[in-house]
Amino acid sequence: MELNGTFINIRNHISFHLEKIIVETELMRKSIGEKDYCLLCELAQIKELFNKIQSSASLYYLQAYIAEFTGNYFEIAKAIENLSNRRHGALIIVERESRIDSHIQVGIQINADLSNRLLESIFFLEIPCMMGQFL
Repeated sequence: MELNGTFINIRNHISFHLEKIIVETELMRKSIGEKDYCLLCELAQIKELFNKIQSSASLYYLQAYIAEFTGNYFEIAKAIENLSNRRHGALIIVERESRIDSHIQVGIQINADLSNRLLESIFFLEIPCMMGQFL
């Protein structure tokens, strides 16, 4: 089943990056006293590895919770990641067992395939700014 294969790939990705962190931190520990060693640079690289692990773990859990209800979980995850990188929040609801019709206000129906760019354009509104003042 593809779903389990994807879970295994995500777990392998997480394990791979955790192993890299272990190796890097051991090298850091051994190199701390060296003259030309840049601890801050190494910490920045390790932070990036943790960010990759966090993204993989987020996709893993998102997939686990909503994959049986929508095949678009990857597009949703990508939109969430991109909005998060811009520090912009969004509320995205995927209908599961309980109906959500009673909570939805009438809006504009969009007859389009769900994509991360579509979600981002719905949630990210550019606010014009002139000389530091919002219009």
